[in-house]
Amino acid sequence: MKIRIGLIGTGLMGAAHSLMLKQISTFDGVDLKLVIAADTAAERVGGFAKMFGYGEHTADPARVIRHPEVNVIYITTPTRYHRELVEAAAREGKHIFCEKPLAFNEADAAAMLEAAEKAGVRHQVGLVLRFSPTFNAVRRLLSRDLGFPMAVIFRDDQVFPIKGIHASPWRGDIEKVGAGTILEHSIHDVDILTWMFGPARTLDARVSYLAGKAGIEDRAVVRIEFESGMIATLTSLWHDVLKRPSNRLLEVFYEKGYIATDEDFLGPVKHQFGNGDLTTISRDDVLNKYLEEAGIEAKKAAALVNSAYGFEDLAFVNALSDEGRRPEPGLDMAVAAHRIVDAIYKSARELTPINLK
Repeated sequence: MKIRIGLIGTGLMGAAHSLMLKQISTFDGVDLKLVIAADTAAERVGGFAKMFGYGEHTADPARVIRHPEVNVIYITTPTRYHRELVEAAAREGKHIFCEKPLAFNEADAAAMLEAAEKAGVRHQVGLVLRFSPTFNAVRRLLSRDLGFPMAVIFRDDQVFPIKGIHASPWRGDIEKVGAGTILEHSIHDVDILTWMFGPARTLDARVSYLAGKAGIEDRAVVRIEFESGMIATLTSLWHDVLKRPSNRLLEVFYEKGYIATDEDFLGPVKHQFGNGDLTTISRDDVLNKYLEEAGIEAKKAAALVNSAYGFEDLAFVNALSDEGRRPEPGLDMAVAAHRIVDAIYKSARELTPINLK
């Protein structure tokens, strides 16, 4: 399949994906072209297009969606605009990559999925942790006989993303972002937790607004009980420690096993089973095993490994290139994550546990 990309949204995420797509376009066997980029900030879109090699640029997103050469739309705008853009792309029969979160709530996310499915277009959502060599290594270790599940400790923290490396002022605007650290960042975490431990049964959550941004929580503590019997505690924070990198700490306890990492992309991963010693899987081994399982050759990996989004974009391009293959994670998986996010906010509002069944 010839892949002809139109991108809408030239902020940090638009740049991250464009850099990776530009690299992927050089791979043997890939027929990919960056056709047009759009942003309503007309003063920056021209420089962006030149930097990443888009042939055209515009301040009108509709022009991208209607462009006769474009057959794939990348949506990397603030969350507020995702639904209208996804639905417009679907109406035009364009395949869709949309950054997370899909929308402000599950109902809008479900409408987006319905539009894409009705149009018969293929779709993927930016739940990038599915492509983390680290979390794939953890999930692989969980396949061992570890006895009964006990507890997960999951911490997700970063600088409030209106500043620092993200420098996205719109994330401080409730009209554009919808909510705070749970919706905007830890939707990744609830997706990964269900990916690892199965369906969630109940949850109880509390959120705080310490930075004084109305409706945008910067501290959340969530207790989730899974059907498997595993109980997870998720702590999600947006702080003001400017030079601290965005990262996650994960500790998993089973009756006969312990698995831990504090690097959410390239490891290392530690584990200890039964009466055995604490063992470390090195960064190189974490990466190499992931590449082996994903079928990514070393030359391609070298061009992508410096960004968490490279493996994600390559998976989407590979799925589009194979006519019979559905990209994953699709919008359906995002809808499932949104359902849990909605329940977290409901629990926090009502100060009560929520039954997810």
